[in-house]
Amino acid sequence: MARLTAPSQHAPRPTDALPASHPGGGLYEVLLEHATDALLVIEPGQPCYSVVNAAAERLLRFTRPELLGLGPLDVTDPAEAPRLAEVRAHLAAHGWWHGTWGLRRKDASIVQTDATLARVAVGGRILIQGLFRDRGDRSLEDALLKAHDVQHELNNRLALITGYAELLAQDARLPPDLQEAAREALVGGLGAVEAGKRLIACFAALAPQADPPLTSAEETPPRCGQGSRGSAKANVLP
Repeated sequence: MARLTAPSQHAPRPTDALPASHPGGGLYEVLLEHATDALLVIEPGQPCYSVVNAAAERLLRFTRPELLGLGPLDVTDPAEAPRLAEVRAHLAAHGWWHGTWGLRRKDASIVQTDATLARVAVGGRILIQGLFRDRGDRSLEDALLKAHDVQHELNNRLALITGYAELLAQDARLPPDLQEAAREALVGGLGAVEAGKRLIACFAALAPQADPPLTSAEETPPRCGQGSRGSAKANVLP
């Protein structure tokens, strides 16, 4: 079953798009080109994408001319095939679809994305606009936020422990072996705080960077609309 979520109240509608002749049309194109989400636009019944943006090149590791010579079947994870009918039906009935979707990169690796599809009217034409965000980016961000929360709670507990350890380490009434244990607890607590800070710094350093540039040695992409199984059907899903 496709995993659907309700759209935001600002979800695209067929009347939301601005044609190029509109005063704001040029601005709309610039904003989409520099959007952080990958943009893939296709006209229903056509085999190839008509519009892609820079983020799509980075996400899928194809050049723009290559992407414009491809269609949905060429960049969709074959494992998503059982879900296609339900996604298409929801898009036809409601004008939008949102859920997780697997895409296949040029090197044949699979990237899981949060996908939003919408029918958009542009200059009298109906296009299918797809926006795709790498779920790996969000997973790391979630882990980083969780690490901050854990460190905050750990710091509170360690502050209490190290406070008592410091008092005990200075108490002359304590036997020498227990004073030494208290000093070790104090040093260990302070060390745990520093280790937590270093761990969070490592999480931040692992944040996804821009994908490496394409090389001529990479596999030549399939022809438009062929996909992994050589299907020549017209594409209706980004």
